[in-house]
Amino acid sequence: MAEKWALRTRIAADRGPFRDLRLTAALILSYRRRGDPHWLRHFGIQVSAEAHGITRLRLPGGLTLFAPPLTLAPEEILVDGAFPSPAAETLGHFLTVSYADQYEACRALAPGDTVLDLGANVGAFTLLASRLVGPAGRVLAVEPIAANLACLDRMIAANKLANVEVIPAAVGDHDGEITITLDPRCGGHSAKKHSSTVSVQAPLRTVDSLLAERSAQPRFLKADVEGMEAEVLLGARRTLAGGKPRLALSAYHLAGDAERLPALIRSLRSDYQVEVRQLHPMLEPVVMAR
Repeated sequence: MAEKWALRTRIAADRGPFRDLRLTAALILSYRRRGDPHWLRHFGIQVSAEAHGITRLRLPGGLTLFAPPLTLAPEEILVDGAFPSPAAETLGHFLTVSYADQYEACRALAPGDTVLDLGANVGAFTLLASRLVGPAGRVLAVEPIAANLACLDRMIAANKLANVEVIPAAVGDHDGEITITLDPRCGGHSAKKHSSTVSVQAPLRTVDSLLAERSAQPRFLKADVEGMEAEVLLGARRTLAGGKPRLALSAYHLAGDAERLPALIRSLRSDYQVEVRQLHPMLEPVVMAR
Protein backbone atom coordinates (compact mmCIF):
# COMPACT_ATOMS: atom_id res chain seq x y z
CA MET A 1 0.00 0.00 0.00
CA ALA A 2 2.87 2.37 0.79
CA GLU A 3 4.19 2.06 -2.78
CA LYS A 4 0.76 2.77 -4.24
CA TRP A 5 0.53 5.86 -2.03
CA ALA A 6 4.00 7.08 -3.02
CA LEU A 7 4.34 10.77 -3.84
CA ARG A 8 5.45 10.42 -7.46
CA THR A 9 4.68 13.85 -8.89
CA ARG A 10 7.35 15.72 -10.83
CA ILE A 11 5.69 19.13 -10.72
CA ALA A 12 7.91 20.75 -8.07
CA ALA A 13 11.53 20.21 -7.12
CA ASP A 14 10.87 21.33 -3.54
CA ARG A 15 7.56 20.25 -2.08
CA GLY A 16 8.26 21.92 1.25
CA PRO A 17 6.04 20.35 3.91
CA PHE A 18 4.46 18.02 1.33
CA ARG A 19 7.60 15.94 0.77
CA ASP A 20 6.75 13.75 3.74
CA LEU A 21 3.95 11.22 3.28
CA ARG A 22 2.67 11.31 6.85
CA LEU A 23 2.54 15.08 6.92
CA THR A 24 0.68 15.08 3.61
CA ALA A 25 -1.90 12.72 5.10
CA ALA A 26 -2.17 14.95 8.16
CA LEU A 27 -2.80 17.95 5.93
CA ILE A 28 -5.59 16.17 4.09
CA LEU A 29 -7.23 15.25 7.38
CA SER A 30 -6.84 18.82 8.59
CA TYR A 31 -8.49 20.37 5.56
CA ARG A 32 -11.47 18.08 6.04
CA ARG A 33 -11.84 18.99 9.71
CA ARG A 34 -11.16 22.72 9.79
CA GLY A 35 -12.87 25.59 8.04
CA ASP A 36 -10.41 28.36 8.91
CA PRO A 37 -7.91 28.99 6.09
CA HIS A 38 -5.42 30.58 8.49
CA TRP A 39 -4.15 27.15 9.57
CA LEU A 40 -2.59 26.83 6.09
CA ARG A 41 0.05 29.40 7.01
CA HIS A 42 1.53 27.03 9.57
CA PHE A 43 2.69 24.87 6.67
CA GLY A 44 4.44 27.62 4.75
CA ILE A 45 1.48 28.36 2.47
CA GLN A 46 1.04 32.04 1.68
CA VAL A 47 -2.63 32.97 1.75
CA SER A 48 -3.88 36.26 0.33
CA ALA A 49 -7.19 37.76 -0.74
CA GLU A 50 -7.90 38.53 -4.40
CA ALA A 51 -10.75 40.46 -5.99
CA HIS A 52 -14.28 39.02 -6.03
CA GLY A 53 -13.74 36.87 -2.94
CA ILE A 54 -11.06 34.65 -4.52
CA THR A 55 -8.23 33.37 -2.29
CA ARG A 56 -4.68 32.90 -3.58
CA LEU A 57 -2.65 29.98 -2.18
CA ARG A 58 1.07 30.03 -2.91
CA LEU A 59 2.65 26.70 -2.03
CA PRO A 60 6.24 25.91 -1.08
CA GLY A 61 8.06 25.31 -4.36
CA GLY A 62 6.32 28.22 -6.07
CA LEU A 63 3.08 26.69 -7.32
CA THR A 64 -0.01 28.87 -7.04
CA LEU A 65 -3.65 27.85 -6.64
CA PHE A 66 -6.81 29.91 -6.38
CA ALA A 67 -9.92 29.11 -4.35
CA PRO A 68 -13.37 30.53 -5.19
CA PRO A 69 -15.64 32.32 -2.73
CA LEU A 70 -18.48 30.43 -1.12
CA THR A 71 -20.91 29.71 -3.93
CA LEU A 72 -23.99 29.93 -1.71
CA ALA A 73 -24.83 32.45 0.96
CA PRO A 74 -25.06 30.84 4.42
CA GLU A 75 -28.84 31.04 4.48
CA GLU A 76 -28.99 29.10 1.20
CA ILE A 77 -26.96 26.15 2.44
CA LEU A 78 -29.38 23.30 3.07
CA VAL A 79 -26.86 21.00 4.75
CA ASP A 80 -25.28 20.71 8.18
CA GLY A 81 -22.58 23.23 7.36
CA ALA A 82 -19.74 20.75 7.94
CA PHE A 83 -17.80 21.79 4.83
CA PRO A 84 -14.24 23.12 4.81
CA SER A 85 -13.50 26.61 3.60
CA PRO A 86 -12.96 26.85 -0.17
CA ALA A 87 -9.26 27.50 0.44
CA ALA A 88 -8.84 24.35 2.52
CA GLU A 89 -10.95 22.34 0.09
CA THR A 90 -8.83 23.49 -2.83
CA LEU A 91 -5.60 22.54 -1.07
CA GLY A 92 -6.96 19.15 -0.09
CA HIS A 93 -8.11 18.45 -3.63
CA PHE A 94 -4.69 19.43 -4.96
CA LEU A 95 -2.94 17.14 -2.47
CA THR A 96 -5.05 14.13 -3.44
CA VAL A 97 -4.95 14.47 -7.24
CA SER A 98 -1.40 15.83 -7.58
CA TYR A 99 0.90 14.93 -4.69
CA ALA A 100 -0.91 11.64 -3.99
CA ASP A 101 -1.52 11.12 -7.74
CA GLN A 102 -5.03 9.77 -7.24
CA TYR A 103 -5.51 9.09 -10.97
CA GLU A 104 -2.02 7.57 -11.49
CA ALA A 105 -1.23 10.14 -14.13
CA CYS A 106 2.49 10.20 -13.33
CA ARG A 107 2.71 6.59 -14.42
CA ALA A 108 0.56 7.02 -17.52
CA LEU A 109 1.55 10.35 -19.06
CA ALA A 110 4.61 11.34 -21.06
CA PRO A 111 5.79 14.52 -22.78
CA GLY A 112 3.71 15.28 -25.87
CA ASP A 113 0.52 13.54 -24.68
CA THR A 114 -2.96 15.07 -24.90
CA VAL A 115 -5.09 15.01 -21.74
CA LEU A 116 -8.81 15.60 -21.30
CA ASP A 117 -9.62 16.91 -17.82
CA LEU A 118 -13.39 16.71 -17.39
CA GLY A 119 -14.63 18.48 -14.30
CA ALA A 120 -11.45 20.52 -14.07
CA ASN A 121 -12.77 22.53 -11.11
CA VAL A 122 -10.07 25.06 -10.15
CA GLY A 123 -7.29 23.15 -11.90
CA ALA A 124 -5.61 20.78 -9.45
CA PHE A 125 -5.35 17.94 -11.98
CA THR A 126 -4.91 20.38 -14.86
CA LEU A 127 -1.74 21.66 -13.22
CA LEU A 128 -0.31 18.18 -12.74
CA ALA A 129 -1.20 17.07 -16.28
CA SER A 130 0.24 20.23 -17.82
CA ARG A 131 3.59 19.67 -16.15
CA LEU A 132 3.69 15.99 -17.06
CA VAL A 133 2.95 16.41 -20.79
CA GLY A 134 5.23 19.43 -21.17
CA PRO A 135 5.35 22.10 -23.87
CA ALA A 136 4.74 19.59 -26.67
CA GLY A 137 1.65 18.23 -24.93
CA ARG A 138 -1.87 19.54 -24.56
CA VAL A 139 -4.46 19.68 -21.78
CA LEU A 140 -8.14 20.37 -22.46
CA ALA A 141 -9.66 21.51 -19.16
CA VAL A 142 -13.47 21.37 -19.20
CA GLU A 143 -15.44 23.07 -16.41
CA PRO A 144 -18.98 24.55 -16.40
CA ILE A 145 -19.13 26.68 -13.21
CA ALA A 146 -18.20 30.38 -13.53
CA ALA A 147 -16.61 30.74 -10.07
CA ASN A 148 -14.38 27.72 -10.69
CA LEU A 149 -13.50 28.92 -14.19
CA ALA A 150 -12.30 32.26 -12.77
CA CYS A 151 -9.90 30.40 -10.46
CA LEU A 152 -8.86 27.99 -13.20
CA ASP A 153 -7.94 30.87 -15.51
CA ARG A 154 -5.93 32.57 -12.75
CA MET A 155 -4.12 29.33 -11.92
CA ILE A 156 -3.11 28.82 -15.55
CA ALA A 157 -1.77 32.38 -15.82
CA ALA A 158 0.05 32.34 -12.47
CA ASN A 159 1.82 29.06 -13.24
CA LYS A 160 2.46 29.94 -16.90
CA LEU A 161 0.75 26.87 -18.34
CA ALA A 162 0.90 27.59 -22.06
CA ASN A 163 -0.34 24.12 -23.06
CA VAL A 164 -3.81 24.33 -21.46
CA GLU A 165 -7.07 25.21 -23.21
CA VAL A 166 -10.07 25.94 -20.99
CA ILE A 167 -13.50 24.89 -22.28
CA PRO A 168 -16.45 26.39 -20.34
CA ALA A 169 -18.96 23.54 -20.54
CA ALA A 170 -20.36 20.46 -18.86
CA VAL A 171 -19.89 17.06 -20.52
CA GLY A 172 -22.54 14.41 -21.16
CA ASP A 173 -24.13 12.16 -23.78
CA HIS A 174 -25.43 14.89 -26.13
CA ASP A 175 -24.80 18.50 -27.09
CA GLY A 176 -27.22 21.05 -25.66
CA GLU A 177 -27.76 22.63 -22.24
CA ILE A 178 -27.96 21.25 -18.73
CA THR A 179 -29.13 22.44 -15.31
CA ILE A 180 -26.54 22.15 -12.54
CA THR A 181 -27.44 22.43 -8.87
CA LEU A 182 -24.93 24.48 -6.88
CA ASP A 183 -23.33 23.09 -3.75
CA PRO A 184 -21.61 24.79 -0.80
CA ARG A 185 -18.35 23.11 -1.87
CA CYS A 186 -16.60 24.28 -5.04
CA GLY A 187 -16.30 20.63 -6.09
CA GLY A 188 -19.86 19.53 -5.34
CA HIS A 189 -21.94 21.20 -8.06
CA SER A 190 -23.98 18.50 -9.80
CA ALA A 191 -26.62 17.84 -12.42
CA LYS A 192 -27.43 14.56 -10.67
CA LYS A 193 -27.45 15.47 -6.97
CA HIS A 194 -29.42 18.33 -5.45
CA SER A 195 -27.84 19.73 -2.30
CA SER A 196 -29.49 23.16 -2.58
CA THR A 197 -32.32 24.95 -4.34
CA VAL A 198 -29.95 27.11 -6.40
CA SER A 199 -29.08 26.10 -9.95
CA VAL A 200 -27.45 27.45 -13.11
CA GLN A 201 -27.64 26.58 -16.80
CA ALA A 202 -24.51 25.50 -18.63
CA PRO A 203 -23.58 24.40 -22.15
CA LEU A 204 -23.46 20.61 -22.49
CA ARG A 205 -21.02 18.93 -24.85
CA THR A 206 -19.95 15.41 -25.67
CA VAL A 207 -16.34 14.27 -25.62
CA ASP A 208 -16.67 13.26 -29.26
CA SER A 209 -17.86 16.68 -30.45
CA LEU A 210 -15.26 18.60 -28.41
CA LEU A 211 -12.42 16.51 -29.76
CA ALA A 212 -13.71 16.52 -33.35
CA GLU A 213 -13.65 20.32 -33.35
CA ARG A 214 -10.01 20.26 -32.30
CA SER A 215 -8.84 17.24 -34.31
CA ALA A 216 -7.55 15.83 -31.03
CA GLN A 217 -7.21 12.31 -29.67
CA PRO A 218 -6.41 12.12 -25.95
CA ARG A 219 -3.93 9.77 -24.36
CA PHE A 220 -5.66 10.15 -20.98
CA LEU A 221 -9.25 11.01 -20.03
CA LYS A 222 -10.01 11.96 -16.43
CA ALA A 223 -13.62 12.57 -15.37
CA ASP A 224 -14.77 13.76 -11.95
CA VAL A 225 -18.18 15.12 -12.91
CA GLU A 226 -20.40 14.54 -9.89
CA GLY A 227 -22.43 11.60 -11.16
CA MET A 228 -22.28 12.29 -14.92
CA GLU A 229 -19.47 9.80 -15.56
CA ALA A 230 -21.72 7.30 -17.36
CA GLU A 231 -23.05 10.02 -19.66
CA VAL A 232 -19.48 11.09 -20.39
CA LEU A 233 -18.68 7.56 -21.59
CA LEU A 234 -21.80 7.40 -23.76
CA GLY A 235 -20.79 10.67 -25.39
CA ALA A 236 -17.27 9.37 -26.06
CA ARG A 237 -18.03 6.32 -28.22
CA ARG A 238 -15.99 7.47 -31.22
CA THR A 239 -13.11 8.56 -29.01
CA LEU A 240 -12.91 5.23 -27.22
CA ALA A 241 -13.21 3.30 -30.49
CA GLY A 242 -10.60 5.38 -32.28
CA GLY A 243 -7.73 5.66 -29.84
CA LYS A 244 -8.39 3.74 -26.61
CA PRO A 245 -7.30 6.47 -24.19
CA ARG A 246 -6.55 5.55 -20.61
CA LEU A 247 -9.55 6.33 -18.42
CA ALA A 248 -9.75 7.54 -14.82
CA LEU A 249 -13.35 8.03 -13.66
CA SER A 250 -14.59 8.92 -10.19
CA ALA A 251 -16.68 6.03 -8.90
CA TYR A 252 -18.24 7.35 -5.71
CA HIS A 253 -20.77 10.01 -6.63
CA LEU A 254 -23.74 7.70 -7.24
CA ALA A 255 -24.57 4.41 -5.58
CA GLY A 256 -23.57 1.54 -7.84
CA ASP A 257 -21.06 3.48 -9.94
CA ALA A 258 -18.23 1.16 -8.92
CA GLU A 259 -20.08 -1.68 -10.66
CA ARG A 260 -21.95 0.22 -13.37
CA LEU A 261 -19.03 2.17 -14.85
CA PRO A 262 -16.70 -0.82 -15.44
CA ALA A 263 -19.55 -2.72 -17.12
CA LEU A 264 -20.30 0.25 -19.35
CA ILE A 265 -16.66 0.65 -20.35
CA ARG A 266 -16.44 -3.02 -21.33
CA SER A 267 -19.67 -2.76 -23.31
CA LEU A 268 -18.24 0.15 -25.30
CA ARG A 269 -14.86 -1.49 -25.88
CA SER A 270 -14.29 -5.06 -24.78
CA ASP A 271 -10.48 -4.97 -24.82
CA TYR A 272 -10.21 -2.46 -21.98
CA GLN A 273 -8.63 -3.78 -18.79
CA VAL A 274 -10.77 -2.24 -16.06
CA GLU A 275 -10.41 -2.12 -12.30
CA VAL A 276 -11.67 -0.04 -9.41
CA ARG A 277 -8.75 1.30 -7.42
CA GLN A 278 -8.55 3.10 -4.10
CA LEU A 279 -4.92 4.02 -3.48
CA HIS A 280 -5.52 4.86 0.18
CA PRO A 281 -8.49 4.71 2.56
CA MET A 282 -8.54 8.53 2.61
CA LEU A 283 -9.05 8.68 -1.15
CA GLU A 284 -12.22 7.98 -3.11
CA PRO A 285 -12.40 4.98 -5.47
CA VAL A 286 -11.54 5.52 -9.12
CA VAL A 287 -12.35 3.36 -12.13
CA MET A 288 -9.12 2.91 -14.08
CA ALA A 289 -9.15 1.48 -17.61
CA ARG A 290 -6.31 0.90 -20.05
